[in-house]
Amino acid sequence: MDLSLYIGFALILVSGLILLLGQFMKNKREKVSLMDLMSYQSFGPKIGVAMVKVGREVLLVGVTPTDIQLLTTLDRHDGEADILAGNGGSED
Repeated sequence: MDLSLYIGFALILVSGLILLLGQFMKNKREKVSLMDLMSYQSFGPKIGVAMVKVGREVLLVGVTPTDIQLLTTLDRHDGEADILAGNGGSED
């Protein structure tokens, strides 16, 4: 077998293994988010109310083009957050 052909196969094999390992590590990594947007209700262009989950709390914030204002803070176990999220608030 020609030496350049052997080196070419080895290079392709090593490159493929590196790409495969990179994909595996990318998929394996946990996707942890500190904040989650639970809901957003628009009242006009760039104006609305957002429900944001931060840790165990749910924040209801008003959003305008120039400001973000905290309207209220809900504990995730209050039941109010479930009602606002559309779950009905019943805990069976």
